[in-house]
Amino acid sequence: MSQERRYYTRYSLRCDCILAYESGIKFNAEILDISAEGAKIRIDTEIFINPGDIVYLSIKCKYKIKIKAQVRWVKKDKFTEVGLKFIEMSMQDRESLSQLISEIAMANISEIYLS
Repeated sequence: MSQERRYYTRYSLRCDCILAYESGIKFNAEILDISAEGAKIRIDTEIFINPGDIVYLSIKCKYKIKIKAQVRWVKKDKFTEVGLKFIEMSMQDRESLSQLISEIAMANISEIYLS
């Protein structure tokens, strides 16, 4: 049995994004969950993508965030799901990501803790 090696909490998020290669090839996608170090996305179209590929993620929700990421895993079924590890982003994008994650976390806190 493999051991979970995550350092940051993942939060569910349904948000549009664009996955792009440096060559300019782009795919519309949806973020399924996100953390400070990575994300799981779903792509509805056929895509040739492999673990180790370097891609660019453009998040298009409350905050516009651009991130360079490495593909960690790929699961193909009805849709293609991809696990990404964030490897590079600007300080402004890092602050926006932190703010987005903080807002998601706060929204998930039970009312019992806020009373």
